[in-house]
Amino acid sequence: SDVTNITLYPTPLIETVSPTSGLVYGGTTLVVKGRNFRKLGRSFCAFGDIVVEANIHSSIHLSCVTPEIAAGNVPVKFSLDNGMTMIGNQSFSFVQPIVLHSVSPKTAVNGTDLFLTGKGFRRNVTIKCSFGNGHGDFSLAKVVSSTRASCPVVARTFGYIGLSVVTSDNMRISGAKAAEIYNHPLVAVTANKTLFGSDAGGQEIELLISSEADELLEHSAIGCLFGHRSVPATVTRSVVKCMTPPWEPQTPRNVTLTVNLNGMEFSKNVLNFEYIEAPRVTKIHPVYVSTSGGTHVVV
Repeated sequence: SDVTNITLYPTPLIETVSPTSGLVYGGTTLVVKGRNFRKLGRSFCAFGDIVVEANIHSSIHLSCVTPEIAAGNVPVKFSLDNGMTMIGNQSFSFVQPIVLHSVSPKTAVNGTDLFLTGKGFRRNVTIKCSFGNGHGDFSLAKVVSSTRASCPVVARTFGYIGLSVVTSDNMRISGAKAAEIYNHPLVAVTANKTLFGSDAGGQEIELLISSEADELLEHSAIGCLFGHRSVPATVTRSVVKCMTPPWEPQTPRNVTLTVNLNGMEFSKNVLNFEYIEAPRVTKIHPVYVSTSGGTHVVV
């Protein structure tokens, strides 16, 4: 009688699939980890009814590239034997691309939070803000809502620098191609006269800063920081003007004075401002004098 030899292989198992979401126009590399992967015919990944080729890299690793498909959750299965058996029972979420509408502020220092507005932001999608021209300076964005996110400026170069906003797989976010900010270095702050004033506050003071971007700062959120209290300031041709806040009782009368930009430290040196107690009149003698004048009055 005829004898047929049958080779039995261990059943392949799917352990992890990543990522679990990607853009609707496809192109996301799906990495599949498991056991007992072996090519026994055509290997493919099935996203619902759409089939794409799979590459078996080893007995524990295969991959495929997502197809273009409508937004939504799609079941994903895999075959290593031309479809005779299907393994896995995963789900993949196809999502619309994130669209960036605006970035603010346009002038900042390192550490400043940039606010990104747009649509399609998702907390399960890592967003990276890259600064400059390929220096590797980047920070991770914090997603606040579907329309807002923020990321701190981290750049080794100053002046106008490009800003690229990308997802974790380095796909550029739609609308982010022309984003640019001005990364301003810290400035030296000086004053033409000794800085002091009444503890009642309300006195205008002038500071000089060493800026090469006056026209940008004139439209930025500049402030003077008296100790721990910040007050708004204006900038015109490197001259910063602000009004002194009232002195706080039970605190030193000599306080540090610096300049901030968008709430971040902007000055690389520290000045001092001294609050002077306003004179008080306690007694006047005499209190009645002749209308003809000439009386010596002691205050």
